[in-house]
Formats: sequence, C-alpha cells, structure tokens
Amino acid sequence: MWNFNFWKKRAVVFVAMARCFAIVFALLTAFAAAATLPDDVRALMKKNRISPERAGVVVFRPGDDAPLISHNADKLFNPASLIKLPLAFAAFDILGPRHKWKTTFAHSGEIKDGVLRGDLIIVGGGDPHLSAERFLHQINDLRSRGLRSIEGDLIIDDSLFAAPPHNSGAFDGAANKPYNAGGGALAVNLPAHKIIISAGGGKVNAYLEPPNDNFILDNQLREGRTRCANWRGRISEKYRGDERKTTLTLGGRYAERCGEQSFYATAISHAANAAGIFGAMWRRLGGEWRGEWRTAKSPADAKEIAVFESPPLHSAVSAMNKFSNNVIARNIFFSLAEKDEQKKEEKNNAPYSLEDARLVFGKWMRERGVEGEFYADNGSGLSRKGRMSAGQMALLLSQIASHPLRAEIISSLPILGEDGTLQRRLRKTARLRGHLKTGSLRSVNNIAGLLRDDFGRDIVFVVLLQNPGVRARRFQDDLMQWA
Repeated sequence: MWNFNFWKKRAVVFVAMARCFAIVFALLTAFAAAATLPDDVRALMKKNRISPERAGVVVFRPGDDAPLISHNADKLFNPASLIKLPLAFAAFDILGPRHKWKTTFAHSGEIKDGVLRGDLIIVGGGDPHLSAERFLHQINDLRSRGLRSIEGDLIIDDSLFAAPPHNSGAFDGAANKPYNAGGGALAVNLPAHKIIISAGGGKVNAYLEPPNDNFILDNQLREGRTRCANWRGRISEKYRGDERKTTLTLGGRYAERCGEQSFYATAISHAANAAGIFGAMWRRLGGEWRGEWRTAKSPADAKEIAVFESPPLHSAVSAMNKFSNNVIARNIFFSLAEKDEQKKEEKNNAPYSLEDARLVFGKWMRERGVEGEFYADNGSGLSRKGRMSAGQMALLLSQIASHPLRAEIISSLPILGEDGTLQRRLRKTARLRGHLKTGSLRSVNNIAGLLRDDFGRDIVFVVLLQNPGVRARRFQDDLMQWA
C-alpha cells in the first residue's frame, strides 16, 4: 500500500539535504575563490602585530557571490571554547529542543511511617545544569512525601557516563578552579562552591554555599588593615584530603572595609559532592540519616520514589554558551551518545562514552557537509587536541543563519557588549550588534558568530588566532567594526 505520509517526510528530508549541500558547495567554492587578504585588513594585522600565517579568517554575508575575507580557511587551529558553538548546533539537531534529562530517586527495602529501612538511591541522568537550588527542591520533595528518616546508606548511581579518570589539575595545574572539573552523570552545582567572606566586630566570617558534608571550610582568617584591591591575593588556601572528602583552610588577613567578597572553588568528585550536599540539606530540612554513602549501580529491584526532569535543552545550552561553562559542555557532549544508532540496534545498555559521543558528533558534522579533519575531544574546548578550521566554523554558522531553530541557537550565544563573556566587549559601539562565542587558551584567541550590518543582514564572522600576541582582542574588535 502506498504510504503518502512516509514519502512526504522522505521528500522533506531530501529537499533539506539538497539545500544543505547546495550551501556547502557554494561556500566551499567561494572560500577557494577569495584566498587573498584585502589591503586594509592586512594593515589591521600589521597595526596589531598579528602574523598572517597564524590567523584563520572568514567573513562573508550569506547569499553574496564571494566572501569579504577568506584567509587560511582550511588551516586547522585549536578552537578552544569555540567548539561549544557547533556543539550547541549539534545538540539542537540531534537531541532536539524539547530534550530533558532525568534525575531519579529510588530506594531498596521498605518505607513505613516515614522511615526508610533500606538504602536511598539517587540515579544521575546526565542533567548538565542541576543547580543546588533545584537539587534542594528535589530533596524537599522527598520530605513533602513524608520521608523523614533513612536507616540505610545513600547510594550515588553515576554510571550513565563512562567518563575516563579525571585529573582536574592536569590541564594547567589549577585543580580547584571550577572550569577544570570533569563531566558527571550527577553533576550537582557543576560542582562549584561559593566561598563568601566578610568582616566585622573584630572577626572574619566565612562560609560555604551550598553547605556540604564532604567539603569542609576551616576559617583561620583574622581581621586586619589590608588593601582591598588585591584581597584574594592576601588570603591563603590550603586543601587537605581527597576526592571523597576535603578540608579548605583559609588563612591571612581581611579588612572590614573590603565588604563582602566571594570566590568559587571545587575540590571533590561529583559523587562526593552530591552526597555531601544531600546530607547537609537533608538535615537542614529536619531529616535524619545515620548511614554512609557510596557509589554503586542501582539494583534492578529498586523502587522509584520520584523522577525529576530538567528544564528543556535551551536552558542548558544558554548557560553553557553565555558563560562558557565547561562542565555543562562536557555533559551535553556525553549526552549525544544517546543517539548512537549502533548501540540502539545492538540494544546495548552500556554507559555513554566519549568515543560514542565523538562518533555521533562526527557523523552529524559530515551530514552537515563539513569536510576535512576536525576533532572535538570532550566538547568543552579545554583541550590541547581540539582541531577545526575557520572555513568549517563559517560553514556551520551559515547553516545556523537559515536553520528553523536559528532563534534558539543564536539566542544562546553572548550578545556583543551586553551579556555573558562579551558583556564589556565594544560596549561604546552601540551600532554594532551581534551574537558571538569566544574561545581562549594559552596561545589561542578565537571569536566567531553572526554580526548584523547596517541593513539588517547577517555577517558570518570567524577569526581563529594561534600565538597572536597581546593585541589579539584589539585586532578582532577592529575587524568586527571593519566588517
């Protein structure tokens, strides 16, 4: 029997693919045709001491016959956090805008008269943006259901991701900086903690937010007359312990006139962090728990208590891009493995791995017409192995510009001069508007996105710089205004 709807859907797919390949062919031809730098752009490079050999630049208006600039369009650079831009595009395409992650609370044993005689189990579903506030609401929900005492242990099931062992200090030696944290299936609060400091009445107060049984703050700060310009540099931080439990000792002097100040730190594993926050918050809500915590797979006969869904995909993607959050990016990248067709065919319930995610992401890139070599590593950009060209990035941006979900993808990016990582960039140039993503590492300085010209037309803008020197940002700003 003729299935009209089936062939109608196939036709829509074929038309979309044909349009995609037509765009790809036109752009690749245009990039190849314009391999020289305009004289005024070369002058901007010279003014800002940018070596042309260390720059990949593509600037064009979709629909024009030739790009404004196509320089080293095929040369591979480290994209750094710029990789989050194609990751956002892939997430909307592969997972879909309505995608949500689930966090499940279950138990073994039995619950009677508000007492659980057995273990409480928290199963992480990969939620990339499970804030302490949302986690507190989930814990409060358990109390509202009548659970008041846990007589067994707390089991953290974070087995959904087959994450390799993560050394948070391996990249740059800053092990306690939140940006160095790895991904995790139960990544509560990313897992950063805010240390808040104030002084008055002859003493210095310091506390941790959110509270955590496994991250202990030892406040040895003394009040004194110190300058406030470098208050952080006058405070010593000593971390003692391991990934299961750590004590942070603060030493030094802090002045009352410095007011309230804060900084963020991370010190323990995702599992220890979730267990520690749970314990501290559970008791604040009047709950009782005398057991231990451990990581394990949820038993097959565990009984569900509640399942909590995350906000839709856009919320996590926006939080990832606006402030270039690496933990969110790692989790979204892992989540792409959910769409591994081979696993589905084999009915394989193995955890999601980075290899699975790279296969899904690579297949999507090829379907989008991206040719040549590229490497996304862990999706966050915090890697020395990442590789992508300006031409590949420009190709994807041109497709975003005409994509049905254009508004959702573009709105997740920082607005030039207004918010996120671009809040202070070109603020005085009110007529220049755009949504762009930056990516920086030591010896890497990149920016890419969509600008708007005076006639409301899109300008695809990509600048990748390797070992650019101290004037990289000034060159990028000059070039945006030129474009």
